[in-house]
Amino acid sequence: MEFQNEYLIIIDKETDSGFYSLCNSIERFNEFIESEKKLKIKNHKIIMDNHNYNYFIKQGKVKGKEQNFFYITLGFEGNEESIEKYKNLLRIIKKVFQSNKIIMETLRDDLSFHYSKSAYSLIHNIENMMRKFITYFMITNVGKDWVNESSPTHIQEALDKSKRKQYIDVLQQLDFIHLGDFLFKVYSDEDISNLFKRIQTLTSDISIDELQNYLPKSNWDKYFKEKIDCDDIYLKKRWEQLYDLRNKIAHTSNFTVGDYEAIQTLVSEVKEKLEKAFENIDRIELLDEDKEQLSENIATNINEDIGIFIREWNKLEKRIEKLANNQGLNSFLSNLQTIKEKSHFELDLIESIKTMNSFRNQLIHRTDIISSEKIKTSIEEIKEINNKLKPNWNIEVLEAFKRLNGEATLHEIYESIKDNTDRELTTSWQSSVRKVIYHYSSDADLFIGKEDLYQKIDTGKWKLR
Repeated sequence: MEFQNEYLIIIDKETDSGFYSLCNSIERFNEFIESEKKLKIKNHKIIMDNHNYNYFIKQGKVKGKEQNFFYITLGFEGNEESIEKYKNLLRIIKKVFQSNKIIMETLRDDLSFHYSKSAYSLIHNIENMMRKFITYFMITNVGKDWVNESSPTHIQEALDKSKRKQYIDVLQQLDFIHLGDFLFKVYSDEDISNLFKRIQTLTSDISIDELQNYLPKSNWDKYFKEKIDCDDIYLKKRWEQLYDLRNKIAHTSNFTVGDYEAIQTLVSEVKEKLEKAFENIDRIELLDEDKEQLSENIATNINEDIGIFIREWNKLEKRIEKLANNQGLNSFLSNLQTIKEKSHFELDLIESIKTMNSFRNQLIHRTDIISSEKIKTSIEEIKEINNKLKPNWNIEVLEAFKRLNGEATLHEIYESIKDNTDRELTTSWQSSVRKVIYHYSSDADLFIGKEDLYQKIDTGKWKLR
């Protein structure tokens, strides 16, 4: 193996005028290095402990400044055992200059490159092991194609004409840190805001099993923790440390033997847990909703726009479920049919929602065939649908009264709406609430003569008639 290190040493008159005058030639510079008794310079060699190392030096002046520079190259050819002696030489030379507060810039560091190459092979192996693990887990539990078998016929036909890819192709798009996110990033099966709403209304008991669904968990904790006896925090911390060290290699930072040894330890610890998980992977059984959640996790990590669409989709799904009033017992399409039968919305809007459902299935299960332009367009479309599904202020106020047992102060109504609405509240939203009450109360001067819904009890206090 051949190693070469290059350095640029700057001697500044302003910083140390005495040393600047003293060290003004290559001969004087070499004498300064030889002030370290272990080092001797002879015939373009630096000699230390009876070992010769290649040595080249060039002197110059920094243009426009009273600064001398010395460019030096050190190198040797040897085996793995002789690296330690070469490292010791570099340490001693650096110490000579640093102890005299002399600037020493590293231009080339083959030792760093050597350890980087060795470390990156370990990183590459553990990354591929993680990718293999997730791929096997997804294919054996969810299926080889992104296609949802319940997708409409026209989508199936369109996909049949395209090149069918498997999970392994899609997973290749996930970078190192997002592979870790798939296993270690926590999420809740239920929207935590729904729990707050249930606690506030106190309309029903909450079982322990229901509460468990609100606790954020990672895929690792859900499916592997008990079988491997290792929590996600242990692995997440090590995966993130590996990611930081991987970036250090990629960004050509000074990579040391200590960094290499740290990667060796981290890879060994992660590998042990992944191997145990792989041994138990065939014992995992997933519910249908788990499969959908896993598919969403991967799709969201692949593309930021997909993540935005999924968040908007989840809002839409919650609204449809709420409008159908079935408390999550039926499928999305069943809920949509219920809303259609109740004639809540125009048929065109119902059809738009069905189209968006088909796109969502295609996006989640066939990420590789959707263009970024189509995703961006669909984001705008689903946002428009969500806006159309938002309850008007009449419904918001009426629902607030119902949550408050039919009687409340204006302040209580404001708080109830603020805690339960998913609309973006403007600075004048409370004025809109008051107008609704006044418009639909014969006790108010602004009564519009339609439904007489609200009765005034006291100043700022109302109840449902």
